[in-house]
Amino acid sequence: MISVIQMMHPGDVVRPYPDFTGYPAFVLSAHAAYEELIGFHELLDREIEVVYE
Repeated sequence: MISVIQMMHPGDVVRPYPDFTGYPAFVLSAHAAYEELIGFHELLDREIEVVYE
């Protein structure tokens, strides 16, 4: 089962320190094998970009 809770949306502003507004994402996942975990992290690295303003 996959559950997704979206806490931020396109256009939301995540400010850096000292006006830090919070972490843009937390990713919790479970994998049957270590290789699946590595592949998932590589996917996240390719697909997610955080831009601080």
